Amino acid sequence: MLVALVLFVGCTESKVEADAGRVEDGGSGDGGDTDAGSRADEEALIDQAPSIDRIELVETASRSGWTVEHFRNRAYTCGHAGYQTFTIAYPTDLAKDEKRPLWTRMHGGGTGAFLADGSYEPPEFHPGSLDEEGRNLAALLTETGLVAKVRARPERFRFLMPSMCDHDMYSGVGLPEPHDPHQPDENGEPRAADGLLATRAAVAYALAEVSTSHLFVHGTSAGSAGAFSLSYSLERAGLRVNGVVNDSGVIDDAVADVEAQVGDTGTCQNAEPAEFFQLLAAKVGPLVGDPWFSPAALVARGEATFPIMHVWDHGDYGCCGDALVTYTDEEGAERSMAACDRVHGALATAIDEVNPGGASENLRTCVTWDMPDPSLNRPCNRHSPTKYDAAENDPYGDTDDGGADYNELIVEWVADRLREPPAVH
Repeated sequence: MLVALVLFVGCTESKVEADAGRVEDGGSGDGGDTDAGSRADEEALIDQAPSIDRIELVETASRSGWTVEHFRNRAYTCGHAGYQTFTIAYPTDLAKDEKRPLWTRMHGGGTGAFLADGSYEPPEFHPGSLDEEGRNLAALLTETGLVAKVRARPERFRFLMPSMCDHDMYSGVGLPEPHDPHQPDENGEPRAADGLLATRAAVAYALAEVSTSHLFVHGTSAGSAGAFSLSYSLERAGLRVNGVVNDSGVIDDAVADVEAQVGDTGTCQNAEPAEFFQLLAAKVGPLVGDPWFSPAALVARGEATFPIMHVWDHGDYGCCGDALVTYTDEEGAERSMAACDRVHGALATAIDEVNPGGASENLRTCVTWDMPDPSLNRPCNRHSPTKYDAAENDPYGDTDDGGADYNELIVEWVADRLREPPAVH
């Protein structure tokens, strides 16, 4: 596995977290391009209205000046057991009717699919990544990197942290997973990957629960792919977020080339069977299965107009680091490029050429850490750098290529977005 998968930027957020990708073919994974009728069907799936009428408060806790509310949405179930959940956190002394910006933090943790024999791939994620998430969501509030800087902002952000218990990069549109053996779900229905719908519901509920001005989305690894899916879906529904931080996860066809060339060279992790990628597309749906909806394509066509901060560490083991890969450009010339830069290249180029929202940026970092697997130790190998404090002890220095604190650069970009009109009225 390319620490993730084909066609999606695979990246792991911990020893067992692995992000995943997309299939090479179009449509639902059975080959060929998607025709206009099928694309209309795909758009209808993406545009489904989320269900919020079965959301219930599970518990409330207050500590260290923050109140944390944990919710369960009984409309959407997990891939193995339980329901989709989300957590809202806010300063305890901040009344809910005081208008403040909302930071949606989408964690990583890979993706996966059930194979035809009922086994799960990758097996280390089953069943844990497919079970209802509880208090662990609130732990995202304690991250020492970008979240810490956002918490310290004078605007007094509130936070929304949705679950990803379908293991679908927050991008599932309610399609039943073909080989999930855990049937039926808690509602007596076939288990379906509905991460996008559940996350849309969490956002809708949060906006109704707390008075919100500006809306930001921050995803790492699999959550980065989900952050784009969520923001694109919201824009289609008429809500353009004020900014998206996409860190170390992007859906792009280049991943297939990278894995084919260097997937087994020791610069990344082992490849997955071909069956897996077809099943992943069938599970998640068009946002993974149809290249028409890739972030680079959407930006290039002007269909994703929200400001994007696109972050990747150019030696990230999750996209095979700095291993050299070759490819043929649009003019037919053969070129070579580092693997991670190749994976992120199409979106980076689209951002440079279109500049969605008039304020989008590419931030190519060099952040290094000592891996549990020494063979992956090399400069600029940190996956999901926005999770970490630039001041942490590190042999190479947790800074971007220019020598600055990359999280500080991002939070300054956020401050600029806060001076723009709010997303929520």
